Amino acid sequence: MSDNQLEQNTILTLPVALPEGAQTDAAGRVAVVHMRGQNLNPAPRQVQAAPGVVYAALPRNNISLAWVAPQHLDQVLKAMAGCCNKKRPAFALATEQMVRRWTNGGR
Repeated sequence: MSDNQLEQNTILTLPVALPEGAQTDAAGRVAVVHMRGQNLNPAPRQVQAAPGVVYAALPRNNISLAWVAPQHLDQVLKAMAGCCNKKRPAFALATEQMVRRWTNGGR
């Protein structure tokens, strides 16, 4: 294989700087929560981060949480939701307490 072919087939992954306080799992994914406002019964919510890449925030222990790859974090945090001409960010970074509660009920 020539050097030119090697350069064409090499995919570079650059490290992504995570926001301060971002909670990550062992695979390096970042926890985000669906900001539900007045809705006290969380439901599964989906967000498309890139063509063909959809994340689902699954409800557990009254929190809808999704694990997002760092390279898609900006797109997920930019997603907007709302009604009556009042759009707000649909997702936010999860706190350590939210992750603990979602994962094992707060223990």
